Amino acid sequence: MKTKPEPKSEKLITLKKMPAKDSPLAPQALGILQALKALGGAAEPAALREKMKTTVKTKQTMGRILLYYRDSLVKDGFIAITKKGGKK
Repeated sequence: MKTKPEPKSEKLITLKKMPAKDSPLAPQALGILQALKALGGAAEPAALREKMKTTVKTKQTMGRILLYYRDSLVKDGFIAITKKGGKK
């Protein structure tokens, strides 16, 4: 008897810190952090992209903006990306 593969686990994006007021962070990157904060500090990517529509002004898609800034926000310690359940 074949078993079904486990469903792909969703990622969770967590806000670790907000930038200082005088931080030279791009407005779109700040919008991502504001959206996360408004969602309670953690969200799945789909929910974050939806909330970003209210905090990020751009003609680009929210997915593209998130993808563009994601790695630098992780590197600078603003966000963490984990699998649901706590593993990176």
